[in-house]
Amino acid sequence: MQLAHERAKVGGSEVLNPIDLRNTMVLRPEDGTWKIVHLHGDPITTPQPAESVIKQ
Repeated sequence: MQLAHERAKVGGSEVLNPIDLRNTMVLRPEDGTWKIVHLHGDPITTPQPAESVIKQ
């Protein structure tokens, strides 16, 4: 897991607030160099139990 420390305007505010994001990055080789083909960030920065996302 990679954490990004960013600043963002939230809820229509003009103030930049600090925010931590868990990032997932997908890369692939193109012409001898690695390129980012997908980048996703979400605010979950601590481990979560499987039960928190599995619905029965």
